Amino acid sequence: MNARFLTTATLTTLLAGLLPATAADPQLLNLVMPDAKVLVGVNVDQAKSSPFGQYVLSQMQLHDSHLTELTTATGFDPTRDVHELLVASSGGAGQQTGLVLARGNFDPGRINALPVSKGAASEVYNGVTILEDPKQQSGLAFLNATIVAAGDIANLRVAINWQNPSASRPAPVIVQVNQWSSTQDAWVVLTVPPTSLHPATGMPPIPGLGPSNQNNAFQGIQQAAGGVKFGTNVVVTAQVQASTA
Repeated sequence: MNARFLTTATLTTLLAGLLPATAADPQLLNLVMPDAKVLVGVNVDQAKSSPFGQYVLSQMQLHDSHLTELTTATGFDPTRDVHELLVASSGGAGQQTGLVLARGNFDPGRINALPVSKGAASEVYNGVTILEDPKQQSGLAFLNATIVAAGDIANLRVAINWQNPSASRPAPVIVQVNQWSSTQDAWVVLTVPPTSLHPATGMPPIPGLGPSNQNNAFQGIQQAAGGVKFGTNVVVTAQVQASTA
């Protein structure tokens, strides 16, 4: 399988003419914190229908015994029951906050029963059960039978309250999300300079740059976005807004 890199303008024009518009689920976007600086989405259904997606699914089903155990115990099969993913983070230095949201088909009672039976901590907030980690800093909650949210407790509680209308986010951000999500199987929108974000632990060095240049590689970038389209070829595209040419 080859990876081909095309310019943003060429790729966007090509895909817009060939693909149906399947922008990010607005109901999931409504649950994202208004100050989110990084948004990442995956159209799971669209990706699964591609040759690459079919290959990944076949490998998961053949070699993942834990997946089989999960499905047997709860009836939930992520390779079948998850349709869309959305990840959001405020991304500030020193912060570890954010949300992972998924649209799918869930049986909350049956799925919640498994970790509770193994001693997992839980609380009921506004009528919704939150499964929590031992330190009660992060958790997971089924908002209904089609939406599940996971993340730090504060943002999770806000999502449960359904108090984040997408209109509270800058219009250009929504425009970018709709543009990328309607043409890509997986996409990312970064609304701030990468240097302002908290780096992920264990990130590999950038090839071709010496140790002294690793931290300066993205100094001129103000915003960025990109996406991946899975097909016979895996097509990757990206665009950046820099302070200077």
